[in-house]
Order: sequence, then structure tokens, then C-alpha cells
Amino acid sequence: ILACLSLPSAAAQSANPQAGITADVAEKRKLLALSTLDYPVTPGDVYVLLYSTGAGDFSRTLTVPGDYQVNVYLFGTVDARGETALTFMRRVEEKVRRAYPQSKPSCLLESTGIFTVRLTGEVIISGEVECWGLTTLTDVLEGRTTPHSSIRRVTIESADGTATTYDPFLAVRFGERGQNPFVRPGDRVVVSKALRKVSVAGEVTRPGSYELLPKDELQEVIEKYADGFTALSDTSRIYITRTLGEEGGRGESFVVNRTDAVYKAFALQSLDQIRVPSREERLGFVTFEGAIRVAETTQGEPQALSGTLRYRLRGAEPLSAVVRLIQEMFSPVADLARAYIIRQGKTEPIPANIEALLSDYSPEKDVTLQPEDRVVIPLRQQFVTVSGAVFMPGRYPYVPNRTFRYYLGLAGGSDPQKNVGDSVVITDADEQAYSTDRIIQPDDKIFAEFNNGLYHFQQWGLVLGTAISFGALVVGILQLTR
Repeated sequence: ILACLSLPSAAAQSANPQAGITADVAEKRKLLALSTLDYPVTPGDVYVLLYSTGAGDFSRTLTVPGDYQVNVYLFGTVDARGETALTFMRRVEEKVRRAYPQSKPSCLLESTGIFTVRLTGEVIISGEVECWGLTTLTDVLEGRTTPHSSIRRVTIESADGTATTYDPFLAVRFGERGQNPFVRPGDRVVVSKALRKVSVAGEVTRPGSYELLPKDELQEVIEKYADGFTALSDTSRIYITRTLGEEGGRGESFVVNRTDAVYKAFALQSLDQIRVPSREERLGFVTFEGAIRVAETTQGEPQALSGTLRYRLRGAEPLSAVVRLIQEMFSPVADLARAYIIRQGKTEPIPANIEALLSDYSPEKDVTLQPEDRVVIPLRQQFVTVSGAVFMPGRYPYVPNRTFRYYLGLAGGSDPQKNVGDSVVITDADEQAYSTDRIIQPDDKIFAEFNNGLYHFQQWGLVLGTAISFGALVVGILQLTR
């Protein structure tokens, strides 16, 4: 008997209806069927019957035919229609036990059968779908429906002519097992078209697209299908955008308060978009503009030097906390020390040294942000301006760790007729003056002074000479007219 239990009979192997599937899949299906109490007897199932008599040990292979009338050899026939595998095996064992009381019968499932059902309606391709005893309705539908398929109204037409409509959504979403039956040989699965579909977004637990039944309206969609509001939801402003108006006209928008009576009975139409906003949206925004990184550009395109970033406030937030969150968005050329805030109702900008807030925080330097504030971050230009008494005034690329003499040389040097001793005035972008031993920084300005006295004398001498000549001319004309 142990040998018969461990090795399938040659007859069973030859009758195996699953010859087209791998041994691993066949074994997995067999174990699932044995561990599932309600596995139904299925045409193509193969069972092994073991029993003993005075004449020896016997092994018989039992195959379930399409009419479920299983031939148990000299013990007659067993009708297995509508039975589970467990009850069928016990019936066979009892039948043998009645004929041979000491035979110790044992009926075991050897392999599971396969069959096909026909899938039609609103599906990608109508046709036959291969199934086995534990194939459910949702298994048949998986990967075969279209965006317009209904998952709320799927009909199974059985071989006996009865038709039952199921709601697979309830099975998948809420675990209603009765809405996801096992399919049986001869079944025809018909998928209807969805009549109403709406989308839910925002502060709900399960946002997504949902197909509605005729009785389903706004409250049902949000509180049942989308599983209710989140803790941050602003239920006083539920936005509904209607894509298609009456008789194909222009769309409409609605705002519904959860406390209003209309909330429970608001009639939804197909393609309506529902959005539940967050309470944080009422707190307003702060805009960072200027030296802000923008989205990545395609390869070969120059990246913009400036951009804009909107930050949603979450209460009375200090600038220091916000800039630490978004500091990766600052451009490498951002002049953080010269940032400032433009606030509604204020005529003068508010200084905001972001560089100090990030590196050497002090509460005195911090600023509490308000809705609609604009935080402007100037660009630190990588140039140095040289002007005044030089041969080639202009803007020159910034080079680190250089003094003014380097940039004076780039400008052709100081003009000795106008400047004596390379006398210069150095200022930064804020017009603050520095000594000549300063290491020049980006955006600095170098002005070569006109301090040569002879140059000024020449300038004034020319004017004075012209004035004297004009005066002499006038005197001469007056003398001639006397």
C-alpha cells in the first residue's frame, strides 16, 4: 500500500489530463486542492483508490468524466456532480468498505483536471480561457478587460441555462467571497460595459477610479469605496468637476460641504472628478524666486539661471526651518547672504540672510514667514567689473583668490596719464567699500581713480584756453564796431 501511495500507477500517468503543464504547477494545484475543503470535483480529476482483500492489494485509477458519473469498477458508479473532492473520496471509501469491511480503503486525489470557459462581452479578446477546479471569476477576468469593462456587473451563464450576475469589485475590495465564485465547465462569462465611472483624489484613504451602481452617489463613493476622509481633509470644500455637461454641453464645477444635505444625495455622472482638498491649502504659499534650480533640461540645452518654487506653509513657520528643507533647490550661483523678503503691505524689503541662517543660526536673524511672502534670492554673478582710468574697462570672469591687480591687468592696466599708483576703489554688490588687500569676490566692482593732477590740469586747461580765446574774439569784435 505504501508503494502505491508514493508512486502513481501507469494507468494514471497515461490518463493525466495536465500533460501540457509543468510538474511543479501540477503538484502545486494538487496540494491546493487537497488543502481546500470546498475544492469541487472537476472533470479530468484523477483519483487513486487503494484497498486490500484476501486476494491481495489493489490499486484502481478513477477519472472524472464530463458527466461526473465516475466508474469505480466492480463497486459501481458514483455521481460526483456538485460534490467536493473530500465528500467524493469519503463516499468511494464507504462504498468499498460496505463490500469489503476489512479492506481498509483509501481514495486519494492524484491530479486535477482542466477545462475551458468562454469569455465574451467588453473584453480585449473574446475566446476560451483555460481553467481548473479553483479558478475563480476574477482569475478569468484578470488582464482581459478593457478600460470600459464593468467589474460590477459580470454574468455567468451556466451549462444548465441559469444566469447569475456577480459584482467582482465587492469580492476584491471587501472580500465578499460569494461575489467571486469558482467557474465550472460549460460556463460562459459575459462582461458588460461600465455605465458610470468617477475618480476620487485628494485627502481620502483610497483614492482612485470607481465604477458606480445605480444607487451609488457622492457619500457612498467617498465613505465606502474611497474608505473615508483622512485626518487632513477639508470636508467643507469637496470639489466636483463635471467633464460633460447636460446633453454634451460645457462642463461644470461644484463645491459641496459634508454637512450639507446635498452631500448624501448629490447625483454623480460618468467621468465626474471628485477632489477632497487638504486643510493645509488654507494656510497659503510662500514663493521663492531667483537663484532656484529648475527642472532638468534635455541634453544640450542650456539650463536656466533662475526659477520659481512655491512652498505650502504649515502654520507659522520660520524662514530657517523652510530653507533647510529646500536648500538642495538653491542654485550654485545663489547669493544667499543678500536674499530679502517682499511682503504685502510693506514698502521696504525685509533682509533675510539665508547664508547665516544655514551656517550660524541666530534667532535674531530669523523671520517668521507669512502667506504670499516672496523670498527673492539674487544671483551671484561670476564676473568682476573694472571701470575708470583703465585702457579696457568691462566685465571679466571671476577667478578665485585674486586681488584687484589681477583684474586691473585684464583691463590693460591703469592709464598712467589718468591714474597714479594704481589707486582704486573696491566695492561689493551692495556698494560697500573695501581695502585694496581684499580678495576679490564675484560681483565686486573695481574703479581706477582719476587721480593724476596733470590729467585734470589738461582737462581744465583745454576749457580755460577755449574760454580765453572766445573772450579775446568778443573783445576784438567790440573794438572794431566802435
